[in-house]
Amino acid sequence: MATPEVLLARTDEHWRTMALAGTMPYTETPPQWSEKNLHEQAYVSQYIKERLNGFSQAVDMTGPYTTRAGNLVHLRTDFSFVLGDDAQVGNLLDALHPTPAVCGVPKQDAHRFILENESCQRDYYSGFSGPLNMDGETALFVSLRCMRICGDHYRLYAGGGILPQSDEEMEWKETAAKMQAMLSLIKR
Repeated sequence: MATPEVLLARTDEHWRTMALAGTMPYTETPPQWSEKNLHEQAYVSQYIKERLNGFSQAVDMTGPYTTRAGNLVHLRTDFSFVLGDDAQVGNLLDALHPTPAVCGVPKQDAHRFILENESCQRDYYSGFSGPLNMDGETALFVSLRCMRICGDHYRLYAGGGILPQSDEEMEWKETAAKMQAMLSLIKR
């Protein structure tokens, strides 16, 4: 798994998550984000903020801003919050996941559509992994870019944020760029 997206993290009493939506190849020139990428980021940020507001009265939001992850840049919004009752962490995970990055919005309609129409089993792709409350810390990441090793072949998983203004060719190029980190391991 290779992912830049934190689903839920905790250090001491401080919790955080992020909205990571919008992707471009990294260049030395600051990115000029398209309306499509800005809308995609806004959808994900709004989704996360609404979910967090159901669990915390103290949600801080920073962004969106550009962040680099390997050969890519993303639009990112950070959220920090206080979870009043740690026993609610399971309910919070249920509210956050699946994220719009792997399921879409509105969540229930998009999830139903995927289950009825997608022909490939996602396996680890679109889940989450990491330690939960290990020595008081949590670091769960969304499984956005994954590789399954099947004997002598590999199956790579990645996806794109599809909106009405998406361009099919550009989405394909973005998805291919997301797989470069894992492809570089195979080519060695």
